[in-house]
Amino acid sequence: MDLQMPVCDGYSATLKIRESFDPQQLAIVAMTANAAIDVKARCLEVGMTDFLTKPFVLEDLLQKIEEHSLKTSIGNDESFAKPKSDTKNMIDANAALTALHGNRHLYCRILMQFQRCCEDGVYALDQKRIEKDEMNSLRLIYTVKRLAGAIGAKNLESLLNDLEAAIQTKCESDIDRLIEEYSSVLASVNAEISGIDLSEI
Repeated sequence: MDLQMPVCDGYSATLKIRESFDPQQLAIVAMTANAAIDVKARCLEVGMTDFLTKPFVLEDLLQKIEEHSLKTSIGNDESFAKPKSDTKNMIDANAALTALHGNRHLYCRILMQFQRCCEDGVYALDQKRIEKDEMNSLRLIYTVKRLAGAIGAKNLESLLNDLEAAIQTKCESDIDRLIEEYSSVLASVNAEISGIDLSEI
């Protein structure tokens, strides 16, 4: 959990999450550059499970993930279905699984969460723009961006990073162009996800 998220900070987000999931159901690890003792105490107070200081060492991150998640090694198990061969490789599943320490169960959950979040394509974002709701536009983009990074869709993550910046600087020409690109890239990512048999994970 990034403590410095836009619109809704990590503390507020954690409190909201804890309304639905207790620590036994979902671990939340704080990530911040501020290593002050009072910050760590505040993280635990609002319901976070652990704390990681940025910049972090990859091994430390993997250790936290292994400690707080179900451990499922992929090894040479080929039951994890690969995307269809005609896809454009929008998703680097191997890199994503490496970051998750081989936890296929967790990766499957994140994929499904991404699909639920993006089931309306760019429609939800378009509606928020029509309503001139910049706060919720940024919130939606941030959520999709984080999920895209977690599933290994780095091109989409980078694109949303640019779109987020364009909205914050109110550069309308860039916003229109990036939303059009977002629609195309998102469709490609979803098509690639459809080539993964989640029931076999």
